[in-house]
Amino acid sequence: MKFKLKPDDRIEYGALYSGEIEELKPFKENEEAEQIALWDRERKIGYIDEIDEKLLEYY
Repeated sequence: MKFKLKPDDRIEYGALYSGEIEELKPFKENEEAEQIALWDRERKIGYIDEIDEKLLEYY
């Protein structure tokens, strides 16, 4: 996906991946993420970055 970011109109590219799982295993914290959330887009989960919100609109 291509994004034009404000305020300087910088262009960035991002990817959105999806998949299916057969079994949910416990999350292991690592250097990239300290937690994950399974989200139904209904319940409040706190701050969501604007880019992430736009990516979810395409999913």
